[in-house]
Parts: sequence; structure tokens; C-alpha cells
Amino acid sequence: MNGLLRDWARGDDERERETAALAHGYGLAAGSVVASLAELGRIACADDGRTTSYGVLRLLAGTEPETVLTALTRWLRDTRRPRRDLALLTVLRAVTTRTSHLWGLCEVPELEPYAAWPLATAVLAAHPECAPRLAELLRAALTWARSAGAAEDALVGWIRRAAGDERQLTVLCGFLPRLAQDGDEPLDAAAATRIREVLEAL
Repeated sequence: MNGLLRDWARGDDERERETAALAHGYGLAAGSVVASLAELGRIACADDGRTTSYGVLRLLAGTEPETVLTALTRWLRDTRRPRRDLALLTVLRAVTTRTSHLWGLCEVPELEPYAAWPLATAVLAAHPECAPRLAELLRAALTWARSAGAAEDALVGWIRRAAGDERQLTVLCGFLPRLAQDGDEPLDAAAATRIREVLEAL
């Protein structure tokens, strides 16, 4: 099976590549999460990110979120634009995708209490050690021109969804200061203003 998926992932047939990308979201298709991430990174070079980012997102909801965030951070610094875009798209989907919308989460019971939350919030609650890398990725999305608008909208929506749930809001308020404190580049002034306005309105 691994050989077949490898052929699909590296072939010219778009549907076969998409199937391989989804299969690698389970983390066992290539024998390990690291190996599946490597395959997804390769597929991204021939993919617009919609399918590969879902595979990576599913791995983020799995048993090794820190491994996935490490790969996303590495892709963010990659010279190949498809991999940078894959990292950005995945982190934005983590903010906007409800955890329960991802399939086969029975192997990660620590996420079960947060099934109705966006995946990013659930990961922060279950794995607080992931906060620094997630902050770095979101900062990049907010400060890079081609993703800033979408990232700003996603972040504002993330905050507003958390406003009605005290537990979510507590997790988010503990995380948001990292966006201002971590990294060398300041947030875009417009994004910072909009985020502040949303927080003040809560």
C-alpha cells in the first residue's frame, strides 16, 4: 500500500494525488507522522493546498501536534512557495475548522472535551506547549502580504466565536499576547487595531 500511495503522490493524476494526500492525514500511511508530512510537502508542489492542507490539518489533530507544527514552521522558511503556502493555509484552517469536522479522532481522547472548538483552540487547550510555534505561524500569516487579509479575518472570527464560551475565551486570551510579544516583526497596524477593537467589544 505504501508503494501505491507513493506512486499516486508523485504521479500526474490529480485525483490520485488527492487520495494520497487524504490518506497521509491518518499518519500511518507512510509509517510515521514525519514520513507522511514529507509526502504531503512533496504533493504540495503540485497542489493548490486545499487537499494537502486538510491532510496536514488532520495530522495536527492527531497524536503528534508538535511534530506537525515543527514541520509547518520549517515549510514557512522553505524557498519553495508551495510549501510556504501550505504552512500558511494549514494554520488558517486550524483557526477556522471545528475539531469535530475532522474524521477518526478516537485515537486522541485529549481533544474530545474540545470537539466543538476550532482545532487551534483545542490544540492549545490540550497541548499548551504548542503555543509558541502556533503563535509564530499565525504571526507570519498576519504579517505576510499575501495572507494578511485572510489571516486577519480568520483571527477576528476566532475571537468572536470564543466570546460565547468562557473556557475558550480563557485559552485564547492566554494565547493572544504571544502574537504581540513573540517574533521580530510588529503586527500590521490595521490588523492590530481591528483585533484590539474586537477584544474591547467582548
